[in-house]
Amino acid sequence: LDDRIGHGIGEGELIYNESPRPVVTYDAEELIYRSTIEREFNNNSGSEITVREVGLVCRGRVSTSDTFFMLCRDVLTVPVVLPQAALMTVTYQISMQFPE
Repeated sequence: LDDRIGHGIGEGELIYNESPRPVVTYDAEELIYRSTIEREFNNNSGSEITVREVGLVCRGRVSTSDTFFMLCRDVLTVPVVLPQAALMTVTYQISMQFPE
């Protein structure tokens, strides 16, 4: 991310809450597998924070080392101004449609 907001309670930081397990569904009629991923962020910094972009990062394994991959990056058309003590939830839904 170009303008990553740090984790914490200091000025300009957000609390990155632990992500729950993804919700996975399969639609047998449409042959679509969906995985819904959410993460919540609290603003306990003492002032408002403007969020301009969000991303989805996962951990994977390359050879014998763990590494992180950015799967999605979205620059928000309209930035979100998060007031002090507010909660922001980011949700990504990844879907795959299988041929018949």
